[in-house]
Amino acid sequence: MFLDFESLRLTSKPNQFLIAPKGLTQVTPHEESPVFLVAADRLCDAFAAMIESQPRVEVRARSEDGRHWELVQRSRLFRFPDDVSIRFIDTGDGTATLAIYSRSRLGHGDLSVNRRRVQRWLELLQVQAKLASR
Repeated sequence: MFLDFESLRLTSKPNQFLIAPKGLTQVTPHEESPVFLVAADRLCDAFAAMIESQPRVEVRARSEDGRHWELVQRSRLFRFPDDVSIRFIDTGDGTATLAIYSRSRLGHGDLSVNRRRVQRWLELLQVQAKLASR
């Protein structure tokens, strides 16, 4: 039901983007995940608040503890589905990080849509996490 980041294998297609902390995956992520200055539960809450403002996003599954998410975001014009898996990770000392794997279901290239999505969500999450830390 939820993506297993530890056994994740990337495809040869360019229509995917992975951020993850060092050592979580068997593959080298496209970027290393940032560390947020809030606990994992607060980061999950901040993500939930942030994702509500994103267009055409459907939450397919959310674990009971809120630390694993499976989402689908559809393209604006043709409504093509992109799958996004997220895992929130407690790093100790009141900080947390996350892994995000965004990929297109259809086609080969994506004009960096998945990369831009993840980077945009991280920027918005930084703002929400700062609000959550107050």
